[in-house]
Amino acid sequence: MISDLNELRDKVVEWATQKGILSSTTSDKQALKMFEEAGEIAAALCRNDRTKLIDSIGDTLVCLICLSEVCDLSLEGCLEVAYSEISGRKGEMRGGVFVKTEDLDDLIGEPLDEDKKRSCMNCQVHDSGECMDVLSKGSCYKHKFGVNYDTA
Repeated sequence: MISDLNELRDKVVEWATQKGILSSTTSDKQALKMFEEAGEIAAALCRNDRTKLIDSIGDTLVCLICLSEVCDLSLEGCLEVAYSEISGRKGEMRGGVFVKTEDLDDLIGEPLDEDKKRSCMNCQVHDSGECMDVLSKGSCYKHKFGVNYDTA
């Protein structure tokens, strides 16, 4: 088994080169492919399918590697930039999601004052307790950030 992430990245780049992916794709097409694979992550989570989740996370990483190559960027360099940005970030957990301090008041466009909170009008909850709105329609602040308020 290959244990080094750099070695795996190199093997993905070699595979993508041999298949003609890197020479015939665009950044837009690779981004769209990555979004497709990320959608499969969401589907695997909804279905509690660990095998599909592992495959989908791997496929998403393959797409990110190809995207970084097409854009002539180092995946490692991108990760270093992201880490240096988040390493000192302050914020808090809201419903299992880290929200940076500067975004806390923007969650619903105003401070999280009990009298001013709004709800997701079409919220549906499935067996795992996750809000379907987060997966299919975008942000449902009630479930995504743990805000509790009436839906009426």
